[in-house]
Amino acid sequence: MKSRILKIEYPDKNIQKVQIVTFDDWNKLRFLSPVFNERAFEQFVYIYRNNMVDAFPFIFGNVVLFYLPDECSFEYEADEKKYGKITDKLTRATILLKEGVRFIKRQPHFLNNTSKELYEYLEERGCLKTAFGKLNTTKIVPVGKKAGFLTETNKEAALKVNSSFFIMDFIDTATVFDQVGEPFGLMVKDGKIICPPLYEREALIVRNGKVEIRKVSLSELRIFIKDEELKGTTYCRPMYKVTPSGSKDIVIIGNKVVCVKNNGNSEIPASGFVIKVNEDVNVNPGDEVTYSGMEEVSFALQVGNSLIIDGKKTERFISRFYDFKKPGISYPPSLYPLNFKKSRAPRIALGADKDNRPMIIWAEGAGKYGHEKGKESSGVSLREMSEICQIVNMHNGINLDGGGSAQILIRNKRKLKISDRDRYSFEEKERAVPIGLVIY
Repeated sequence: MKSRILKIEYPDKNIQKVQIVTFDDWNKLRFLSPVFNERAFEQFVYIYRNNMVDAFPFIFGNVVLFYLPDECSFEYEADEKKYGKITDKLTRATILLKEGVRFIKRQPHFLNNTSKELYEYLEERGCLKTAFGKLNTTKIVPVGKKAGFLTETNKEAALKVNSSFFIMDFIDTATVFDQVGEPFGLMVKDGKIICPPLYEREALIVRNGKVEIRKVSLSELRIFIKDEELKGTTYCRPMYKVTPSGSKDIVIIGNKVVCVKNNGNSEIPASGFVIKVNEDVNVNPGDEVTYSGMEEVSFALQVGNSLIIDGKKTERFISRFYDFKKPGISYPPSLYPLNFKKSRAPRIALGADKDNRPMIIWAEGAGKYGHEKGKESSGVSLREMSEICQIVNMHNGINLDGGGSAQILIRNKRKLKISDRDRYSFEEKERAVPIGLVIY
């Protein structure tokens, strides 16, 4: 494995630092799941309060973020006719708080004692926090226990880098099933589909040692539960927000059934999909879901947009992204910077050279606080990132999750700076992520 730093100087005295890492074998690259801790929750609260609600108060109302500690228990079953059959405790807690908590002048008011008891229990233990915008609305935002810090996981690894998009913004939590920290988009390792594709975005696919970039759809796969193929009609965002009436709906996120609902009219999660089946199919919440159709793929990752395909720079959005400022059905990431040529940010690219040898590129971004022109990087647009890919001889590559998540760790050390900073001390603040890539 080799790493080098490229520094670009612009006529306006801005600079851009780029780290390029190359290695020889795609088989070495694996997926890594950091361990959740309470600081990850505190960091999501910080991001909501400082980077979202305080920055855009007129699009936010009263926001409640919470997670469930392991010892938390409560007696509540959601309305099965309205929500379907659900066993996941965090989802049931989300429904309980959604149905039973309202804010008036920034003070919580409770519609039933069970909601009150759970709210106060979580608040007393520091597992529930609030943020306040200008709208008179109440939004319940559950935080799952999937996100953690790459620096605290597998510290002796040769290389670690962030990878996939995940549920983050309050618009992304479109349904009670969507939880902050839930990764989404195709992930494949050694023929096993770890996570299915969504939104028909572009993916990097390694098959028989060769790399290609193309759109991938859920329709390409076969879906199995208990070794039996699940056949039916599949519904995903952004084309659908709710399934039509009739039959039985199976709500799936990642590799788990999260809900079973009779008679349809199920909300479709932003982090998953719904398949409508015959009513006699025996499926239960919590059942494991497996997929087939990519047995010859040694590695695949779907994030998008592409940056370079067969040596040709990408000049526009090919993968679909939703602008939350325009009417439509939300699907994540809803706050993605949508100007391909001008929106600058920290970026991560994953790709390969002309001989299919793997490459990872980190374009350092401007610090959110305390940035000094000419001393730290300005960040790059997607078009500029495409140009960098071409300069360093990447032949095929896609954009991974960037922004405050972007970092490369070699033996657990960074050579560039992450963009999330403390607003007072300007110190770097690593962002928690649910999934990364690792080489041991």
